[in-house]
Amino acid sequence: MDKLDILEIDNNNISGLVQPNGQLTNLKQLNISNNNIIARMDTLHKLFMNLPSIEVLKLNSNNLWGKLPALTASSNQILPPFLNLKVLDISDNFLFGKIRLDVILGEQLQSANGVIEHIDISHNQFDELNFNNFPQINFDSLNYLNVSNN
Repeated sequence: MDKLDILEIDNNNISGLVQPNGQLTNLKQLNISNNNIIARMDTLHKLFMNLPSIEVLKLNSNNLWGKLPALTASSNQILPPFLNLKVLDISDNFLFGKIRLDVILGEQLQSANGVIEHIDISHNQFDELNFNNFPQINFDSLNYLNVSNN
């Protein structure tokens, strides 16, 4: 599956996700939205570590819960830096805690060529959105940010 570019398994009734054994090095788009996947966000690290080229990550409308881990290289290798990420949609789940976009998307947003265009974290249970470090973040490519209904 090393040549796979796009994986669309949305709008099914999938309740579990088997972590891949190998790397999906060329996967640019992963859409597992609108399923019934029950998982704690920090248990999906093996899946995320196998997506070095991901540009579109849609995990919305599932039963994902927990705090959102940092998508940075310095986060104890929980997740890769996702330097090519353009779209992140984790809306309509059960995620909670404090949101700091500079921590969650650290290297990606601080990069001079950050490419993030679309972030949707709406319809979760986040209790704080921290804008403290926004002046240091490159939002030149960001054209959609939805944090409503938290």
